[in-house]
Amino acid sequence: MVTHSEKVASICSRVVEIADGKIIKDEKKENYQKEEKEHKLVEEITSQPLKSKKEGHLSFLSAFKLSIHNMWAGKVKNILMAIGVSIALVSMILMLSFGSGLTNYISDMSKAYANPNIVTISKSSPKDMQFSPDEIDSITTELNSFLATEATDFQIIKEGAGKNISYGFTLVSMGAAGGIEYTKDDGSVVNAPIMVTDTTPPYYTDKNLAAGKICGENEIMLSRNICETLEVDDPEQAVGTKVRLKAFVAGITIDEEVTISGIVDNSIMLALYVDYDYLDSCVRKEQEKDPSLEVTGLKPTSFHITTNDEAITGLIKDYLQENREDLSGSVEEQLTSMFGELMSTFSIALAVISGISLFVALIMIMVVLYMSVSERTKEIGVLKSIGARRKDIRLIFSSESFLVGLFSGLVSIIISLIAGGIFTLLFNALLGFAPICMEIQYFAIALLLSIIISVLAGLYPSSKAAKLDPVESLRRE
Repeated sequence: MVTHSEKVASICSRVVEIADGKIIKDEKKENYQKEEKEHKLVEEITSQPLKSKKEGHLSFLSAFKLSIHNMWAGKVKNILMAIGVSIALVSMILMLSFGSGLTNYISDMSKAYANPNIVTISKSSPKDMQFSPDEIDSITTELNSFLATEATDFQIIKEGAGKNISYGFTLVSMGAAGGIEYTKDDGSVVNAPIMVTDTTPPYYTDKNLAAGKICGENEIMLSRNICETLEVDDPEQAVGTKVRLKAFVAGITIDEEVTISGIVDNSIMLALYVDYDYLDSCVRKEQEKDPSLEVTGLKPTSFHITTNDEAITGLIKDYLQENREDLSGSVEEQLTSMFGELMSTFSIALAVISGISLFVALIMIMVVLYMSVSERTKEIGVLKSIGARRKDIRLIFSSESFLVGLFSGLVSIIISLIAGGIFTLLFNALLGFAPICMEIQYFAIALLLSIIISVLAGLYPSSKAAKLDPVESLRRE
């Protein structure tokens, strides 16, 4: 046996001392006799079954305990690393939550402004949005022929007692499509821009109104945010107020004094709503004033078909979607589709940003663990000298990287919940709604990503640690 202990050497029958690779002493004890206890010890050892090789090496539980001990010894470094990783995960969770919240909010608003028994038809091309009478006749004839082949009793009727078609006009402008001029009690004048001028669609009911009633002749409805621009805090106070309507519609400038009949519960657009027949009469009146203009009235940009069954509505919509690419749905449906595409693009951009953040986190973990290998070279040498295999060393460092990922994921979930609660309170106070939707799968994804990234980042450092030579490791200061 080889030992550094003189006490152990003193009870041996022969002692060979080596220094600097040379034998400097070789001593035999002539009167050496084994004691009885030594015989018993030898018998006990030889009588015991040989242990398997596996039992002499580091178990997973032991490696895990050692990893926890090592992490606790460098707790400040590990906490800072976990916070750094959690920042990337928190940004990912919040971005996903904002994307989901905005999408759900837009979808809910779209459902609120819809009727399952009404089909709205408008043009897809932004160049020519208006329908001529001949175009409407052609479309209705085509749809009636289709409905007849489907063996339905429903037919589109444009005139008479059974009329089930109505018309609409929508003007959407990135600039101002018009304005509202309001004279306050003190004589000061407040102006509010209009981004969307829309005739009241047949699917609007009282549920779409924050206050008042559906508008008729010489009346308009405004979206809630226009009231805020007019410095009217309570929508009910705006109902019944007379304002000046100035709008540029179909090449005609309209300047009319009207009454606000209702406030639409719509916080997305600066929108004005007016009765189609009243707007048509205003256009005709202005056309009659100019002899150079032909009195054609208002050309609709959409028309609405009121069916007697939701199934009929679905048939018409499916037919138009499959056979008429030049036609689309209502402005609400178009805006919902537009916002949906924007949100998809926004979500992709957020995913890319989150991916970059997570990649930076992966590099950071790799660097920290690599430095840890350099700092713990002597520890690795000691472990190897007492029998630790490469896989044991790799297991220790892999366990540490797993624990870093687990801790980072849990920290990110806690921070996200706190940040989500704060953002919800702020948005509710500022906007009246909170476009944030935290779902449990986002937390599960963040935790799983954190663990995977940490384990991947620890592969190279753990492999390097496993390959260290024990003699060189022990020599290194």
